Amino acid sequence: MTAIRFVGVGLQALAMVFLARALSLDEMGIFATIYAFLGAVRFLGPLGSDQLVLRRVAGEYEGKITPESQALLDTSTALSLSVAVLITLVIFGFFYIQKPTDPLNFLELIAVAAAIPAFSLIGVFISQIRAMGSNLQAQTPEALGLHLVFLLIFAIASWLEMVGRQSVLICLSISCWLIVMVYLVMRRRHGVIGFLFPSAKDIFCMARNAASNFQALFFTTLSTRAPIFIAALLGGAPTAALMDIALRFGKVASMTTTSVATTFSPKFAKNAYSGQVQALSKSLRQACFLAAVPAFTWLAFLVCFGPVLIDAYLPAEYSQALYPMLLAAVASSINAAFGLSTNALIMVGRAKVVSQLSLAQLVVIVIASITLVPTLSGAGIVVGMILGSLIRDGGGLAYFIKQRMVLCGSVKV
Repeated sequence: MTAIRFVGVGLQALAMVFLARALSLDEMGIFATIYAFLGAVRFLGPLGSDQLVLRRVAGEYEGKITPESQALLDTSTALSLSVAVLITLVIFGFFYIQKPTDPLNFLELIAVAAAIPAFSLIGVFISQIRAMGSNLQAQTPEALGLHLVFLLIFAIASWLEMVGRQSVLICLSISCWLIVMVYLVMRRRHGVIGFLFPSAKDIFCMARNAASNFQALFFTTLSTRAPIFIAALLGGAPTAALMDIALRFGKVASMTTTSVATTFSPKFAKNAYSGQVQALSKSLRQACFLAAVPAFTWLAFLVCFGPVLIDAYLPAEYSQALYPMLLAAVASSINAAFGLSTNALIMVGRAKVVSQLSLAQLVVIVIASITLVPTLSGAGIVVGMILGSLIRDGGGLAYFIKQRMVLCGSVKV
């Protein structure tokens, strides 16, 4: 599973190098901001229902989809799609009204609007397939397939001499919808029979039940994407481009953390569901160790070879990304060592705690960025990330250690 993510990160890095060479710093910054927004949609579009379905279906799945599970899967999918379409209409309408000052042309706007539902569906489908015990299959299309398809379409555009921000956004939109088709086939093979659009009452009921999960994911996702948005707001598109490169290469090891979290979340849910406190604690220790080792190894590698990588593969203007990149690796290492505790807390029904910690993290990132950017530029934003990670991830682990004896007994499913 980790090997799949390694290959996926390699393909993503390759795509970023090609884009950095093909686009101007301004264009790269606009693309980075759009991609960060789509990444937020991927996590927030399901409104937390993906985590709710993961807990409930994983807790009772025995190799067959029950009618109750089928209803949960359908309702979660419908909720995700409905929210994504609503976001699409709002964003499209806003930019269309603001057309005189809009940095995107009409075709670019269409491409972004079309990609929003696809990213949201990808997020919910991954959790559904994970709930059915297929972690590797759940990750492969997004971690590997999306970047591979994007590179292939981008290569065709380059061969046709059509490389530009417009063609890049169109390539991205086509790629994500092809991946959605792959996930639909996978759901069918796992026994999910068709799709029945649930009633509005069922959709609202699921949204209400998943509200605590959504709050936790909302602040966590904003904290993760905030550096790009803050860089764009405070420094403009060029600063966003530098921040994007710094985060992508500085947080390479986070793909291992994500892979470990994806693997262990169903285990956390099962341990909590059955009241196995010691097993839950052991699973968390194993998860933290497996995530921390590659993260600190990558940090050491960047300290030694980061300047060489930037000089060899990126245009000269990206040399300013070095120090933010190193600091991003520090933040990623802290998250790897402590952050999986928040995944465990969500799986045992403590999403509200994670929400509070994530809100504190977001506040720290914003305040630190506003305070430090004037003197440290992009590095100031990443310092805020380090401080925020200490608060959220360290606080989550401290809460888990203190409350672990009662977490399983009061798990909410």
